[in-house]
Amino acid sequence: MVRFPWLPHAAGPLAGPLRERTSHLLDSAELSARSRRDLGRVHYGLDYNR
Repeated sequence: MVRFPWLPHAAGPLAGPLRERTSHLLDSAELSARSRRDLGRVHYGLDYNR
């Protein structure tokens, strides 16, 4: 289930850079389990609604 289907539309031209940044954070940052889960949902929403 996509949690934020409106996000790519609301972000407009920032959706691409935001998708890249969330991917980078998920790959390299030390995140709590909750932060990783929440950021993963945002990333999925951006990636799913390209």
